[in-house]
Amino acid sequence: SRYFSTTALALRGVAHVDGDLADDAVLRGALAWRSFRHEVILFAFDFCAVADAINLILVLRRAGFEHFLPFTDGQQTCTVLHRAMLARKMLPSPCYWSSWPSMHPGWTRWGSGPRCVSASRSSGRCVIEQLWAARYHVCARLLAARVSVLHMDTDTVLLTDPYAALKAPPLSSYNLIILPESPANGGLWYAQKTREGDGAHRVIAQVVESTVRVLDVPVRRKAVPPYDQALLGDALVGSTRGGAEHRRFQCMHPVLQRLPMCNGSHGRPKGIPWRRRVVHVPKQSVWPSYPYERGRPTEVLIEAPLASASGRVERVLRAPGWLFPAGWDAQRSGLLAQSPFRGSVAHLLGVRCRWCESSEDLDHGAKWEWQHLAGYFSPHALTLSPPHWHAGSAQKRPSDTQGSRFTSYTDELNAACTRSGRARVLYASRQLLFAPAQEVLAAEAADDDGAAARDVVRRLVVLALLTGRMAVLPTFNCSAPWVRKSSPHVLDDLRLIEVGMAVDGPVHAKRCSPCNVQFDCRRHVLSEVQARHALRLAGGGPPVKVALPLVGAPDTARRV
Repeated sequence: SRYFSTTALALRGVAHVDGDLADDAVLRGALAWRSFRHEVILFAFDFCAVADAINLILVLRRAGFEHFLPFTDGQQTCTVLHRAMLARKMLPSPCYWSSWPSMHPGWTRWGSGPRCVSASRSSGRCVIEQLWAARYHVCARLLAARVSVLHMDTDTVLLTDPYAALKAPPLSSYNLIILPESPANGGLWYAQKTREGDGAHRVIAQVVESTVRVLDVPVRRKAVPPYDQALLGDALVGSTRGGAEHRRFQCMHPVLQRLPMCNGSHGRPKGIPWRRRVVHVPKQSVWPSYPYERGRPTEVLIEAPLASASGRVERVLRAPGWLFPAGWDAQRSGLLAQSPFRGSVAHLLGVRCRWCESSEDLDHGAKWEWQHLAGYFSPHALTLSPPHWHAGSAQKRPSDTQGSRFTSYTDELNAACTRSGRARVLYASRQLLFAPAQEVLAAEAADDDGAAARDVVRRLVVLALLTGRMAVLPTFNCSAPWVRKSSPHVLDDLRLIEVGMAVDGPVHAKRCSPCNVQFDCRRHVLSEVQARHALRLAGGGPPVKVALPLVGAPDTARRV
């Protein structure tokens, strides 16, 4: 990639420096040390997402992109990130935050209080909208400094080099590229070639202005501001309609809709006046696929004009499906399992899996479990559970467990983040329990819609819980007769995830793992990938295999 920045930033010889990006000097230093070819990649995280941030850093570094700015809610959370990276023997990374608009007094009424730092709270949490507002403020400042910004959520994965498409015609002529979602997703977008007060910069800055306007409103009871996506939607609709004010997305908020600021802003939100543009794509283009018209390769782009204070013409583009594929659609279409990849940057929002099909656990970690099993979340980013270092081990506890909130970082992960499904903890403290190979093979071959496999997994998890061991969930051949597919090469079975789906190979050579074995059971189970990582951390000792009670045996009911 022309934007391979690892070597260039290493030669600058600047150690990692943390700081408040609301400070002009810190911002200038961050741009001097971390930008590359006037490009930066920014992602935001809080205390519960430290492991997710580490995983994204690993993803970016594997791609050769070092020009990223990790952004969080305060210095204490940055300290947790540094300790976690040190414990994993990773190269250090800078970490930033912004005191504005986090210091606005309105957060007392609309959140958890001014300057809420997630790593320093002994109880409760910081409303995520405060971090999002600060993130938009920093992005607006970066764009005003004539730096292009690729904004990514931590649940984003790089499939191919995004700059190969973003910096080549025709995409290079657009100032703002968004992932469409009523009307735009706030977690993945790219802005370039804009100026302060114009087009793309104005859209991003207006999100912050709208947030501050809400914070200024007095309310009788404590509330939470509108989600950033609603504010982004209003800014986009207003800008694409000649700069007219639009508040209908934010005025759907149950508190705001009763206030004077929303008078005349009720009803269905207006849409972006998209228009279609047919462009001709060079034959040597990086575009993975396109229809043909009259024998010449073409692509239909969906675009709209953006209002600019200076009169400059700026445009917003609705990202083509292959450029920023949405997680759930990409999962169902099989795009994320293709090799070589046809997509560029995938936002995994909406990917899901559940072994128990009646479970509606879509948000309590099911997305992360899919990400991990599919090979998009590194085991190296997981945090060891504290008991691993207390169970008679002479090894010293890693430094990332010497956290800033409770007695340890992982103690607090267990206490606060596990409840919301956001803890990325590797429970590697107990002996491992494996299912007998003969039972797995029999369940794999049974043409019973997975009934035998379900029985093996159920007995394995229950026995592990009762005996204090960790159940290692078995994998099954993806070509098993009961595994559902929408096509010979696309898995359409939410119960299973193709392990390491990014690795090319025939279906019969791949393994599928049970996914989301109920939220409360996850402290007692490991995937095979996690089990291998746990054994390496524990010194590579042999696994403890315990046979399962046989189905129908006289003592089954008594023992299990």
